[in-house]
Amino acid sequence: MISPFWEPNINETWYDTWFWLTYEGKSDLISNYFEKDNYSLLKQVNGYSRFEVTRYDWFIEAEKLFEEKYYTSCSMVLTAILEASIRECPIDDWTQKITVFFDRAVRTKVEDYYTNKSIEPLSRYIDTVLLLPSIDGFIEMYFNSGARFEKKNEPPYLERNWLMHGMTKRKINEADCIKLFNVICSLHYVKHSIFGTFYGH
Repeated sequence: MISPFWEPNINETWYDTWFWLTYEGKSDLISNYFEKDNYSLLKQVNGYSRFEVTRYDWFIEAEKLFEEKYYTSCSMVLTAILEASIRECPIDDWTQKITVFFDRAVRTKVEDYYTNKSIEPLSRYIDTVLLLPSIDGFIEMYFNSGARFEKKNEPPYLERNWLMHGMTKRKINEADCIKLFNVICSLHYVKHSIFGTFYGH
């Protein structure tokens, strides 16, 4: 998913670059943006997040696990942090059904802009049109793949229920953790930019 701290290079755009990499089955290349220049983008993402989450100590622990390449443990701690961050969302029943967040926050905000011009186009375009749907899609996939344990048909990507119930047969890798670090950052970023809320430390 898109990072609010990513800056497009020449011939790249906020809208097209990551979308087309995913569409063309090259989404693994997205992690390169976080890894290059000695993990410069990931360090920016985590520098923002560690003071936004309610469990600073857990976040520091996740970073240490990541550095030591204990990716399974890291992903489990990050999943707990992500769940806590979702529960803090100003949309009360987002914790019950993530699509409610999309309906009330994304669609309403975008429709408001086009009908009432109540959102500044430049400062809100990335937040409403790109980041919120990206977060919504990730969380819907991560928490609700529809792949049931009894059928033993795990999805081809890391999913919360398979991970946290000890059912996954996947080898958790660096990219899985990077995705979780990024979604935590993006989630807190839009809480500030759209809802004007402040959580954590």
